[in-house]
Amino acid sequence: MKKFMKTCAIIMAVMLGLGLILMTIGGCGGGMQGLKYGFWHGFNCYGCHSGHWDEWGDWLEDFGDDFGDWGWGEDWNTYSPDENGLFSEAYDIIENQDKWSQSFSAENIRNLEIDLGGCEVTVGKSPDADFHVSARTIKKLQAYAAGNTLYVRVVTSGKINVDVLKTKVEILIPEGTVFDTVAAALGAGDFKMDTLNADKIEIELGAGRLQIEEAMAKEMEIQLGAGQIVIKDATVSRKLEAELGAGELRFTGIVPGDMDVECGMGNADIHIKGSTEGEHNYDLECSAGNLTVGSRSHSGVVYEENIRNGADSTYKLSCFMGNIRVTFSD
Repeated sequence: MKKFMKTCAIIMAVMLGLGLILMTIGGCGGGMQGLKYGFWHGFNCYGCHSGHWDEWGDWLEDFGDDFGDWGWGEDWNTYSPDENGLFSEAYDIIENQDKWSQSFSAENIRNLEIDLGGCEVTVGKSPDADFHVSARTIKKLQAYAAGNTLYVRVVTSGKINVDVLKTKVEILIPEGTVFDTVAAALGAGDFKMDTLNADKIEIELGAGRLQIEEAMAKEMEIQLGAGQIVIKDATVSRKLEAELGAGELRFTGIVPGDMDVECGMGNADIHIKGSTEGEHNYDLECSAGNLTVGSRSHSGVVYEENIRNGADSTYKLSCFMGNIRVTFSD
């Protein structure tokens, strides 16, 4: 790693410590709003555009933009989803109803696309060969099949406190269904899924909590903002990718292929089953966080190492100010 980058990382750590002190002082004086603005906009400073310092600026800018997209209010405790472009004009929108349900034939459905915000959602097993979507206390909902894709889109209109989720949604999937693609974009809410099986699974979670009991995929992509994702038992045969902002990822499963995890200020706790530490190659990078991979552990400022074990798979782990922990059991 270049000397300039090492120097920048050391300076960054010193600034972080000083910033914590100033944050305490400023917070007592009512300066938290100014501090919040400075945090999102101040790190990408002039004259600091080299190597990973650029990545810091880009990451912080993207993370701030994502919070705007997810609709967080000034107090960071409310969620107001942007409905522009969410609903299709070609299909009916269910509004302000106490109850609603509809069944869909599974004959031509190969993909599932769900876009949900401000609600409590359960994805479970269908009692028959059809898909079933139902909801209670509905503000706005749209569910339809187009081509070979089932779409379910639900939001709670207006600002809501994320701790009070009145809209309840249930999506039931026929047992044994293997999708081509499952794409789940989730805002604030509480999401529980029994089983997902697809060639590719894409998950975006802004806030709230998502728990998946079992997942099987060739590829899995995770983007996590400020919430929590818990995947209890997964098999990802080709590649697992995860990008964390300030949230928490807890993943347990089999990943014989590649893995790419990037952690900003969050926490990633990954337990790999069915293989040992020596069965993978590693590209490890840590700026000011904590990185643990099997028997290797690093905490502090500036660490980069490429480990080649002659394996067919490579685990790429990048930690900025957060924590990444990878453990193994064969």
